[in-house]
Amino acid sequence: LEEGELSGKSEDILLDFDGQTNDHGDGFSLGQDVNFNTVEVVARCNWKPLTTFGMMLFTEHFDLVERLGLDVSRLQNFLVEVENGYLATNPYHNNTHAADVTHRFATILTVSRMRATIFSDLEVLAGLIAAVIHDYLHPGTNNAFQVAVGAPVAILHNDSHVLENH
Repeated sequence: LEEGELSGKSEDILLDFDGQTNDHGDGFSLGQDVNFNTVEVVARCNWKPLTTFGMMLFTEHFDLVERLGLDVSRLQNFLVEVENGYLATNPYHNNTHAADVTHRFATILTVSRMRATIFSDLEVLAGLIAAVIHDYLHPGTNNAFQVAVGAPVAILHNDSHVLENH
């Protein structure tokens, strides 16, 4: 690799998991542990759990970068941009919630063996992307509030399923 290039492995991400990747020595294996608590490892991800989990799932757990020929730099940029769209001031629909949903999706696919028996690589990719972006730019209020205050997003979507359409 040339200097500055990414190998496609999560250790290239500027996030600290104590030099370890998928098995963190604490009984946790990404995409396999149904009892995993995302909140407990957020600080270990330098407060970027969505980018960290996303890179690990795309590059290692499901090996989608290799299998689908994804550009790892673009993938990382996408994950960073999406993570930046989750508001830190939102107490629930934030980057930790998105990382948790993404991890749960991966765990369901793995533990249930649906990944091995039902879903193609492209379907797994679509599911992971959906999990990653599902609450992107969520303001932390509901549709009724957005409509009641005449929020620009409510006007944009004609007061109909405002947050779901955004």
